[in-house]
Amino acid sequence: MANKTIGFVFCIIILFVLYNTFRVGFYPDSPITAINKNDILEKLQSSSKNITFLTSDNDYLYYITEFDKGNGMERIIELMENNGYTYQTQEGAGLFFIKDDNQIIISTEMWTKKYMIFKIPSSF
Repeated sequence: MANKTIGFVFCIIILFVLYNTFRVGFYPDSPITAINKNDILEKLQSSSKNITFLTSDNDYLYYITEFDKGNGMERIIELMENNGYTYQTQEGAGLFFIKDDNQIIISTEMWTKKYMIFKIPSSF
């Protein structure tokens, strides 16, 4: 009887570990110290927007969107243009915008093959 109980508990533990591994285990750690990958996934699942605000710190705002064959870049450009900025150019992972002679650079980072994270200066 004790062996069956130990075996049952062991199976439950294995199932719990496998469930958590498959649920969030295939995503890398968050590149943003202010938010972990579980919170990022939760925000993505609960958002109906095509670009989602993640978090902010003293210097930056962080957004995420699906890469979607390059359409992710179009989404951040649209967000910035809706806030009065004009897209100038892209150099590497940086997107350059200008508004009233004030230039800002947005850093982009692929978080996975599917998602891009944008780091926007909080002064925008």
